[in-house]
Amino acid sequence: MNVRWPVLVVVLVAACAVASGGRARAAATCTVTTAMMPFGNYDVYGPALAVSGTIDMSCTGSGNPAPTATLGNGNGTVADRYMLCASGACLSGFAGDQLHYNLYTTAGHTTVWGATGVASTPAGCKNTTCSWTVFGLIPAAIGGGVNDVAVGGYTDAVTITVAY
Repeated sequence: MNVRWPVLVVVLVAACAVASGGRARAAATCTVTTAMMPFGNYDVYGPALAVSGTIDMSCTGSGNPAPTATLGNGNGTVADRYMLCASGACLSGFAGDQLHYNLYTTAGHTTVWGATGVASTPAGCKNTTCSWTVFGLIPAAIGGGVNDVAVGGYTDAVTITVAY
């Protein structure tokens, strides 16, 4: 049995935009944090693998009451993200292996986060504190095709932009 060891690392780049009205407002200062989304062990003979992670934002000052978080594409495109081999047997002649996955706005994995027009405003925003849950999914491997990859560690970095 071939077991895979992918780890998705979400790298944060925070950008906070503040809408200005007719009056002077205190500039918003935002802190955005996220946890890594480790998928754990992936087995090419097993089922799809799903995980979730959280983006937390806290702002001070004035700004738009409806913040949004947009996720970049990392490797590949927003519609087809993939992790690249970083360690293990995949470096021995299989360095081109790509472990495909995607990030979604719901646990049902129906709406890709970052697709055109998909920015999320969390329902749980309280004043200037918000939390978003990101749902990740690595589809089951197709024999000799997508996600039928060599043993190793796989990573990707996705940029998170928050506008407030």
